[in-house]
Amino acid sequence: MVYKCSEINYLDILEQVYEKWNLKIMQLLESQVNDLLNKISIHNHICPVSKITDLHKCVVNEHISMIYKMKNNFIEIVALIFNQSNHQF
Repeated sequence: MVYKCSEINYLDILEQVYEKWNLKIMQLLESQVNDLLNKISIHNHICPVSKITDLHKCVVNEHISMIYKMKNNFIEIVALIFNQSNHQF
């Protein structure tokens, strides 16, 4: 299974994490996202369906959730969101 990502959103999140905390925390987040993607690639519907059709929401950690959809054996990351933010998911 291959991953596709909204790189701008992902890079923005990583940059914000780096600016607010440090490189170590940013690398931890990146590792957590990669671990989650690996789990999804094995069990592609382990995360519940979002309020929006065909999207799934997974908690990456206590601060970040990932919104994704499955499309032709691809995991497409739609968004990474801060859990305390006001969002549509």
